[in-house]
Amino acid sequence: MRRALLLCLVASVAHADPGDSDWPKDVQLKIHDGDVPDDPPMAEFASPTTFTLMRLGDDGAPRCEAWTTKADGGDPNHGELVHDKLSVPWHDAGIRLDVCDTHALVREDGAGAAYELDVDGAKWFKDARTCQAAIAKKRAVATDFSSCLDQAGPAQKAIDATRARFVAVLQKGGALTVRDGDACRAAKVVLDHGTQTPSGTLTIEYPDRVRSLHYDFDNDPNAGKLDVTEDHTDSRGSDATGRYGCVCADEYELHVGDGKVDTLDETLYLDANACRTAAAVAVRRRSWLPTSN
Repeated sequence: MRRALLLCLVASVAHADPGDSDWPKDVQLKIHDGDVPDDPPMAEFASPTTFTLMRLGDDGAPRCEAWTTKADGGDPNHGELVHDKLSVPWHDAGIRLDVCDTHALVREDGAGAAYELDVDGAKWFKDARTCQAAIAKKRAVATDFSSCLDQAGPAQKAIDATRARFVAVLQKGGALTVRDGDACRAAKVVLDHGTQTPSGTLTIEYPDRVRSLHYDFDNDPNAGKLDVTEDHTDSRGSDATGRYGCVCADEYELHVGDGKVDTLDETLYLDANACRTAAAVAVRRRSWLPTSN
C-alpha cells in the first residue's frame, strides 16, 4: 500500500498583523489559518487491524503480543489500541500517528502478510512469527507503553516494611545503596549522638565526588519527611577542586516503595542486590528499544 503526503500551500493573508514577518513561516500559517485538519486515517486504523507488537515486560525482556486497533465511532482519527484488558489511545492523521508518548511519521516495511509498520523505529508486525524472529535476531524494535499503562504498585505491607527498615537505618546507622544511572553507589549512615533529637549524616560516595547530608526527623521519624540541615558535595580525585555545593534547611518527602525510597533527589535501596537488579533491567530495556526513542 502506498501513502501520500500532501503538502498544502496556503496563500498569504492580505491584512497581516504588524510583526508577523518576525515569526517562522510555519508559525505564520498557524496564526492566520488555524490548525491543519487531519488527513483520512490509515486503513489499518479506520477499521480493526491486529498487529503483533514486541513489548517489554517489567523485567525488561521482550514478548510478542497481539494488539488491535479500535477506532472511535464518532471520530475515525482517534481510537484505542487494545490487548486483553490493556488499552492505549492513538490519534492517526494519514501517515502521522500519536500513540502513547510517541509522535511519529509511520511507514510500511515489507509486503504481503509479513509487512510491518515502522512507528518511530519500533516495528508493528502483521505476522507473529516475524515478531518471534525479530526477538531471536535481537532486533532493537520494541514498543514501550510503560508511560501510558498503569503499573501495579507494591502492596501496603511491603511499603510499611520498607519504611520501617529505612527509618531504622536513619536512626541507628547502617548501609544503603544509591541508584546512579546504570551503577549502584555505596551510601552509609552515621549517627550524631551529640543531639537530643534523632539525627545523623548520610554519605554517598560517587567516583568523582562525595555528598554528605546532615538530617533530623523533626521529632517524628515516621512523619514521611526528612529535614536536611546541611547538604554539601566535595570533589574527589586528582582534579578535586574542593566543596562545590551547600544547601541548608531543606525538607524532602519520603516516597516509599518495595525495598526502595525516593528522597533527597536520590533513589535509595535497602539492599544492594535490588539496586543492581533494577539497573540491569534498565540496561536490558534500552537494548531492545530503537535508538530513536
